[in-house]
Amino acid sequence: WGPYEEILLGAAGVNLVPDSSLIVLEGTTVYIPLHASITNHGSVLTMYGDRDAPVTLLFAQDEAEFVTSTNSSLGWGQVRIDSGGRLLALHVIVTGAGADVSNAWGHSSSEPAVRVVGKRTAATLIGGGIVDCPGKAIGSQEAEVFLEDLLISRVDTGGEHRASKVTMRNCHVLEIPGARPPSGSAPASGQEEQGDDNDGVYLKGVYRRPGRPKSLAGSLITGCVFSQGGDDAIDVNGAAVLVHRTLIDGWRHEGVAASGRSSWSIVMILDSRIESCEQGVEAGYGAPQILARDVLVKDCVVGFRFGDGYDWKYSGRLTALRGAVVGCQVPIMNHVWRRSPRTKQRREVPLSELLAAPRNGVPGTPHMLSLGEL
Repeated sequence: WGPYEEILLGAAGVNLVPDSSLIVLEGTTVYIPLHASITNHGSVLTMYGDRDAPVTLLFAQDEAEFVTSTNSSLGWGQVRIDSGGRLLALHVIVTGAGADVSNAWGHSSSEPAVRVVGKRTAATLIGGGIVDCPGKAIGSQEAEVFLEDLLISRVDTGGEHRASKVTMRNCHVLEIPGARPPSGSAPASGQEEQGDDNDGVYLKGVYRRPGRPKSLAGSLITGCVFSQGGDDAIDVNGAAVLVHRTLIDGWRHEGVAASGRSSWSIVMILDSRIESCEQGVEAGYGAPQILARDVLVKDCVVGFRFGDGYDWKYSGRLTALRGAVVGCQVPIMNHVWRRSPRTKQRREVPLSELLAAPRNGVPGTPHMLSLGEL
């Protein structure tokens, strides 16, 4: 298709069978009807946009109500890659996707605009963006996903990846699910809290290389910006990820949260800045292992928190090295709960029960952290 062509799909969308291919060239606009999808079963889908002439995937309707409402059923379906298929998308803009509730999937029960499923299945998106979609931006399962210079904004969830290898380079994840008011102010009309796991990215489970089940691979987030969101910027459950040179700002709950009973719940945060969140960094239930080195946590309610709002088992570790906590109401907090077997009442476990030599910071002043203080 293209270049510089307008394509109107039928109600059935596009279905690529194995060993076929489709190439979409620069300047092409594809109009997609209500809940229709582009599906790639083991084939190759290539979209060659240009910075000045991107490929654009749009909802085929004049009215644009879907732009202002996540979790709406008004819009088109998804670009789905499965059965060993490949997607290469250069400078592609996706909008109005993820509206088919019958394809809802994952943590926030919404349809991904781009869905990548299955071993030996991969998607590469460079440049362009996924914006103003009723569903989540990207969802993957046991696949490989590479994102670079991509804008993700005003979608239900920035991305959800289960047992996948994910690389995010120089990406911007903004206003999830939509613009939120400054902390402490009332939500604007239409922006009330949805309580719908509106994470910037959610990583669950570890990726196992096809044919080598004992060979595991972690994910990488580097040079990215996560700004303004309704839940956690980066939420990790039983996955391994390196967060490097990344700015996180203005998330309603955690900047980086890790949990999970898997021994592979491993998070390293290096040379990064986290500010204006409820918690900067949280090690939650299970056995997450978090190392934060050269990390600035600024103007959060809590800088570093061990524990969460559950009353489950906590055997993880939270370590900070050569960082600073500035302007947080509580620099370091223990937040582990136990439920009495007799009364069923919860109590917060004193820090002394968890750490042999606890140390407390002074609220409102910089508190330098060294290895082993948390």
